[in-house]
Amino acid sequence: MDRILDLFQKAEIEAEVSSNIQQVLWSKFLFICGVHGVSTLSRSTLGLVLACPETREILTGVMREVEALARKRGVGLPEGVVEGAMDLAQSYNKRFKPSMLRDLEWRRKTEIEALNGMVVRMARELGVPTPYNEVIYAVMRLENKKIENPVWAGQLAADD
Repeated sequence: MDRILDLFQKAEIEAEVSSNIQQVLWSKFLFICGVHGVSTLSRSTLGLVLACPETREILTGVMREVEALARKRGVGLPEGVVEGAMDLAQSYNKRFKPSMLRDLEWRRKTEIEALNGMVVRMARELGVPTPYNEVIYAVMRLENKKIENPVWAGQLAADD
């Protein structure tokens, strides 16, 4: 492990070795599910999401659901992980657009299955309620279907 860290540092790549990789991964997953999910669902930059009390509350709710899921899975997240993630979000450029939002804007299939969809599937297995993540997943899954098969979406719209 030290050899790899040394290689990164010699290449001037910021890196550190963690003794609890699950904690690091779930903390990042919590942040990404919240920021990407809410920004994409609202079609808004992170600054706009944070500026609106209602979307800010949804963002916090998504993160709290992921935190509850991680804890149910036995991951020892630090106390205040959601507050830390919100502080990190606040430090981002207000015009930041997550990759999932850019994918949606460019009519490319999004990564919803690997993010909020994964939360929903794992939570159902463990009996953890995740209503915020479920709404994001349902809406974005429909968006993916429309992107994958615009003819299907067009035919259904024409049937009205």
